[in-house]
Amino acid sequence: MNKPVLITMAGVAMLAGLLPALADDQTDALIQEVTRTAKTPAERAMRLYEAAQMVEEDAELQAKLLSEAVEQGLEGVAEEAGRNTAEKALDDLVEKQAGKAGLWRTKREELYRRWYRVAQGDEKRSVGRKLIDLLVAEGERQEQAGEWAQAVVPLGEASTLAAYLRLREQDRLKHRHHRAAYMSTVERRVEGLKTSLEKTPGDATVRGALVRALVVEMDRPDEATEFLSAELDETWRTYVPLAAQPVDRLQARACLELGDWYFGDLTKGTNDFTREWMLRRARTYYERFAALHEGKDAAALKAKVALDNIADELAKLEVPLRPEPEEQVAKKPPEGEGEESRERTEGQERDGEGRPPAEQHPYRRLIDRWRKHRWRR
Repeated sequence: MNKPVLITMAGVAMLAGLLPALADDQTDALIQEVTRTAKTPAERAMRLYEAAQMVEEDAELQAKLLSEAVEQGLEGVAEEAGRNTAEKALDDLVEKQAGKAGLWRTKREELYRRWYRVAQGDEKRSVGRKLIDLLVAEGERQEQAGEWAQAVVPLGEASTLAAYLRLREQDRLKHRHHRAAYMSTVERRVEGLKTSLEKTPGDATVRGALVRALVVEMDRPDEATEFLSAELDETWRTYVPLAAQPVDRLQARACLELGDWYFGDLTKGTNDFTREWMLRRARTYYERFAALHEGKDAAALKAKVALDNIADELAKLEVPLRPEPEEQVAKKPPEGEGEESRERTEGQERDGEGRPPAEQHPYRRLIDRWRKHRWRR
């Protein structure tokens, strides 16, 4: 660090110690002083980050300096120092200002997108994975909140990026994206059914479709209880309220019956997305029954067989990882094999390498023209 920077950093420490809280204009002036002699955004980011480490006792000022370091790092993302400093500053902000986690998450996504565009080779693949992890985490948050339409965007971006990078998990991410897209259509259909039921409360067909969609496709039996009525089948009126209860409050017999209902009736006619949820529900009830039931009888055997079958069904639904790409290692020619030997093998297939004959090589004509031109000279 050169002398002007040392003076600036000392000034930062002095001001932080003397002033209990800097006003906005004073903070801006301090930032300008810290970065006055910096020539690039990356250098400004580094100086701001260094200054932030010197004012740990002033949390507000430190957060402001770190935030500005992020902005300068984003601007100077083409330089390694810029992107690395922005990433470090975001790590500190996440730790020190957890209440703004959403803001820092958004900034990190922006950083990795910009970083990805300028990165090359292995670094591009590495930062691409970081961005994918962020996008998947965001998609999961939206899924857990039941906001499927909002989950489509980050999961779609993650799927596209994974396919471009040829990652092993690209098929799984594609499946998750398709599931989110499907569930967003279910959300719209459920809202439409609710609207229709408000207009015609006596329509048993609409009511039944709504209850089934909430239980089977959205896995929300608690919400479905609001729409139960005497017009619906007794099976639904019996089991939906039970399914809405926490599983640890259910008796063994109720768990066995719910397991049979979910595994037997509700999995019929479902697609892979909703079938998985019905199978997991059934497994939960059978496992609870097995924990409560002490006898070694037909019911215990039935639950054991059902659990084995459910495990098989879930294994079939799991989207596998793609195999590791084979490393293409160029084979060296045998020692002593020179130009004459190589020319003698042109036009012949090379054993074990799977290459086409030389005359079929896409660059064959270009090579021949180059050779003729070389000898003419």
